[in-house]
Amino acid sequence: MGKKEDYTRIQVLNYGRLSAIYSARRSISIEHQDGDNNGNDSQNLSDPTLYAIKESDLDDCVPPHDCRIELKILKYIKARLFDQYGEFNNKNLLELIDSYQTPFELGIVTRYYEFTLNSIMKLNTRQRSNFTGSGLISMNKINNLPVERGKSIFLGIMNGLKFLHENGIIHRDINPNNIVFETIDSEPIIIDFGISFIKPDNFGQENFHEKICDVATSVYKAPELLLSIKNYSTPIDIWACGIIALLLFSKDAEIPFSSQSFHSDIALLATIFNTFGRPTIKTWPEVKHSSSFQNLNKDFIPDLRKSSTELLPKLNKINDSKWFEVFDRMMVYQSGDRATAADILKCLRD
Repeated sequence: MGKKEDYTRIQVLNYGRLSAIYSARRSISIEHQDGDNNGNDSQNLSDPTLYAIKESDLDDCVPPHDCRIELKILKYIKARLFDQYGEFNNKNLLELIDSYQTPFELGIVTRYYEFTLNSIMKLNTRQRSNFTGSGLISMNKINNLPVERGKSIFLGIMNGLKFLHENGIIHRDINPNNIVFETIDSEPIIIDFGISFIKPDNFGQENFHEKICDVATSVYKAPELLLSIKNYSTPIDIWACGIIALLLFSKDAEIPFSSQSFHSDIALLATIFNTFGRPTIKTWPEVKHSSSFQNLNKDFIPDLRKSSTELLPKLNKINDSKWFEVFDRMMVYQSGDRATAADILKCLRD
């Protein structure tokens, strides 16, 4: 474990209620002998590598937000992924570089990545002006992300998830801000394990069958989380990746959900049902004991699921049936029936 004073902060990248993230450089002390042979001196040099430091207040470590668990998971990932040559051999997962702890805070040091998936999408989104018959101007967005680039990003995320899931880790917050890139053309890297879960009990913090449901971000929440099904598992990450696919292969760089669903879990659940069809107890047996599900107003929720060709219009242009098949297997309500990351990679890479 390093020391806080080893790093010089450069800029605040993000500042939240539970943590702050800084860009930083590391000082390296070089021992050298002086010309008069009077002994060794040390010289502090700056490491040219740019780092990101996530600094969390130890008093704010309240499940599911726990920086100490995040550090343990990152150490576990690093230990499992270092090969005999000392290389970190998964290009789609964040590598822990260093950490430090003071009486009040914990710092997690990783490489700095300039781009997030959100910023990549923005760079590939064009605004177009349309003139209406009444002389008004409306602005339309066009998703110019190449289909092949979208596919490579999706497969990279799945490659990272495959390792996590096969090692008992549920990320619990897959969303575009937690997918980063070194350059606009590089591999996607999954970051931020601040609310992740590792089997069997998250280092003694959560019972596997009674996990915290207040996890995930906005529209990337799986439907079982919205109905407080506490024995959820890795399929919640698969659902979140399906929502990312809606973004990657959209026509307008927008997720086709109602605006209210980005701010309200009730509206989100209604939008999910409107998009993927209204489930029944027969098709979604894991919610049979949920009073919330039983009390839903069936009259205002349509029964039919929108087709994958409609939901993924950029893929529809090239008529890629294999991708539609995979998407259909991802976006099912019964979580145990969802395709795994390994299944998805096998299908799409064969």
